[in-house]
Amino acid sequence: AVSEMVQAMGFMPVDMGSLVSAREVEAMPLRLLPGWKVPALLALGLFIFFYIYNFVRDVLQPYVRDGKSKFYKLP
Repeated sequence: AVSEMVQAMGFMPVDMGSLVSAREVEAMPLRLLPGWKVPALLALGLFIFFYIYNFVRDVLQPYVRDGKSKFYKLP
């Protein structure tokens, strides 16, 4: 009944075995997470770099050079 309902919704059902194997099936996405460490750190590093770059360019430089307070641009 569940397979028919899944097919009616447009998905392809996959029989992964009995309820005993549920723990292994539910842990499958967690096996992917260790592979996300490098991309997540790279994205975080790029975010921090560009945030600091834009802070210096758009907020700090006008404040030091012209005395204009543009700290409203900080967020």
